[in-house]
Amino acid sequence: MRTHCRPLILTPWERHALQLLANDYTVDAVATDLGMGTPACETLLATVFTALGVATRAEAIADALRRGLLTDPPMKSGCGALLTTREEV
Repeated sequence: MRTHCRPLILTPWERHALQLLANDYTVDAVATDLGMGTPACETLLATVFTALGVATRAEAIADALRRGLLTDPPMKSGCGALLTTREEV
């Protein structure tokens, strides 16, 4: 039997939510940053986890790092805006 592999496609919105998880945001904080309710955010994250083929937050972050989906340095939050500037610390 032959299995078919689909390429992983995440929207910028989903990638940002995943980045926020990697930045140690709670689900409530991710929801606030994205301007949605917690139940909608939980659904969004479940979709991301399914796309990655993982079951936990730690697995999702590890898999996203392996795939190069997370930015370095981490993104700044701000109403879901996808920022590309670096901030000096």
